[in-house]
Amino acid sequence: MSRSRLAVLSRGLPALLSVAAVAAGAQSFMVQCPSTTALHPTAIANPNLAVPLTEAAEPAYQGPVTSSQTVGGVALTYTLNGGAVKCQEVSGGDGYMTEADGNQTFMFAFGPLSGLDLIKHGQAGTLFAADFNNFYNSPTLPSVCGPASPGNCASAGAAGITGNASITDPTYDPKRAVSLNGAIADPATIMTVGVMNGNLPAPLFAFDEDDEFFLTLTNVGMIMRPDLFEQHTIHFHGYPNASSFYDGVPDASWAVNIAASATYYYLAPDAGTYFWHCHITPPEHLQMGMVGQLYVRPRQNRVPAGTSLYIAATTWYQQDLRSACPDNRQQQRHDPFGHPVLGAAAGDQHGVRTRSRLQIRLQRR
Repeated sequence: MSRSRLAVLSRGLPALLSVAAVAAGAQSFMVQCPSTTALHPTAIANPNLAVPLTEAAEPAYQGPVTSSQTVGGVALTYTLNGGAVKCQEVSGGDGYMTEADGNQTFMFAFGPLSGLDLIKHGQAGTLFAADFNNFYNSPTLPSVCGPASPGNCASAGAAGITGNASITDPTYDPKRAVSLNGAIADPATIMTVGVMNGNLPAPLFAFDEDDEFFLTLTNVGMIMRPDLFEQHTIHFHGYPNASSFYDGVPDASWAVNIAASATYYYLAPDAGTYFWHCHITPPEHLQMGMVGQLYVRPRQNRVPAGTSLYIAATTWYQQDLRSACPDNRQQQRHDPFGHPVLGAAAGDQHGVRTRSRLQIRLQRR
């Protein structure tokens, strides 16, 4: 698809669609990943962009640190616990999966648009900002054929995504170094790679507790079902979102139109394993294949060598209002920034949950 045709589609399709969910306005392809934020004011550089940063570049966890900053002319106080800015990009569209018996089944699916070489080698496509913003640049299109792929992978893979040297990427910039993991930001390449790029399961997300995660979803449409004008969203199932605005439930937040992108923002307050999925008509989109896994590594992984884990899990955790464990007499509730939540639920008295009489009687017994 030519850039001129793509530009027309990017401007025209959102205006033509009639949708039930609330859709972000004036949409077009846009990839976002800040190098710094108020919670992570120091950028993490990569001196060798040919090799993506690993978790060894993650700042050590040494307990909460109070930081005062002025944001938009307003003086604010933050509690910092290390972590970093992580980013990832995925497409929403369709594709085919190959069953164990060789049959191919059509599916609605998410596909990777960043960390492509990492994903090909079985790793998560989540990147530090420095690597994500080193945008994808290669003379050939990415290949889905990894070291463990069958011998016929190059001929059985998705159309054009075979690593065939004769199929060149017209957006390749020879003045830049080759970048196989950076985000795909050029609209033409987004369409070339993203169409029929569905993965099942969807690309793995993996970041650390205390990180900020910026996730860009680009809706490339369903080329095998041109009769469908499907929007897509991303919902982290059972995950404590930074805001319901990014929850991905279309009747309570927003959805992404065809030929458009939107970036979700997440804090990482709780380590654990979750799953994520599209929330547009969930029985259809989820069951058709739009589902993947999410892994948040615990902050204890970042405790410096020689430091007592007991100190980290008691003293340091207790100094942070968000992760502190109060005694059983009261429970102070806080948002992810450590600010008290007043009157957040029935039975709360200015943010302090009192014990019921039944609890008191049971304790006395």
